[in-house]
Amino acid sequence: MTDHRKAWYYAGYTENPDTRKECRDHEGNVFSSVLDMCEYWGIRYNSFYNRTHYQGMTLEQALTTPANRYQVTDPKGRVFESVRQMCKAWKIDYGCYLGRMEHGWSMEKALTTPSKKYTIELAQDVIRARKEKKENKKNG
Repeated sequence: MTDHRKAWYYAGYTENPDTRKECRDHEGNVFSSVLDMCEYWGIRYNSFYNRTHYQGMTLEQALTTPANRYQVTDPKGRVFESVRQMCKAWKIDYGCYLGRMEHGWSMEKALTTPSKKYTIELAQDVIRARKEKKENKKNG
């Protein structure tokens, strides 16, 4: 087994892409495995996996986006340098977003459904602002 075929194992993936059934790319080309398809398109399997499972890219986007250009586009068309930055802009916990995408949520639903972490932080910010306002009235 070559080093690039071992990459999925070292990255912690539980599925072995070598044993997957034959697959097709967006142009209809047939490959014996996802690894072979990724190799044909010149991208690492890890990049392909992350793009399709976490970034919500289509098959064509995942295969044709250059490897050195790591960007993700949200449902409003805004471009971010990383999924983490996109989550921060949408006020969604990064881990929560990844879990939602892993469970098949659409990117839009994963970003627009509030997460508990940010809901709690927002509530704490509101409480903090009210306390500061009361202190300013007492002191001012």
